[in-house]
Amino acid sequence: MAAASDIVPDVPGPDHRAETPNRVISSPTARKAAYLAVPAIVAVLVVLGLITEEQVAQWAAVTISILTIGTNLLAAANTPKE
Repeated sequence: MAAASDIVPDVPGPDHRAETPNRVISSPTARKAAYLAVPAIVAVLVVLGLITEEQVAQWAAVTISILTIGTNLLAAANTPKE
């Protein structure tokens, strides 16, 4: 079996992830709050009858489609050009 040092590339620094600035919501605390608040707000809107579960499902499908396109574009942009 290979040692961990053989598998992990030699990258400087303790964290191998790239530093990417988040231009929309730069604070990790604010992003975490948004991740928790959005589903709670949607649930309240459904309970109050202001939106239907079908509308939530439709908006979730649209959001997933947009995020999928963005993910694929990000992956393509970060693929080596050779």
